[in-house]
Amino acid sequence: MKTFKNGIILSILILSNLVGFTQCDNEFGVFICADKLMMPEVIYLSDFPVNTRITKNLKRNNGLSWDVYLNENTNYRFALCCNEGLSDIVMKLYGSPETENTPYASTFDGKTDNEKFDFICKKSGFYKVSIRFKKKRGIGKKLCAIGLMGYIGKIR
Repeated sequence: MKTFKNGIILSILILSNLVGFTQCDNEFGVFICADKLMMPEVIYLSDFPVNTRITKNLKRNNGLSWDVYLNENTNYRFALCCNEGLSDIVMKLYGSPETENTPYASTFDGKTDNEKFDFICKKSGFYKVSIRFKKKRGIGKKLCAIGLMGYIGKIR
């Protein structure tokens, strides 16, 4: 009987998380994105959640950016998941705010939206990761996205 009750409680928690992700529950989004894009060869390091509404003034509120420290001769994987697909959003890795338009790597190569990219760090230091809207489509639409960073291994 105790096992049956535990099973019901576990089922309720799982179902509530499934419903929650559609409402921008990024904790569950991490699990979905990690399972889909990162595992099994990549070790999870960090996540970058975005919960926002697309506004008319994209210059003021067109996404978020984070600082990350990367180590020399290390291979990293960056992955992006979004509740609306990847057509309106892009994840970039760059050196400074002035170089965001010429990133080291990106989920958008100018023609194709990609869910992930790998980056071999050649110099230890701080880098920036951004998740931004590409276009002014869907103004007023709530967009939920999560970016992930993982460790693949050292380069010899």
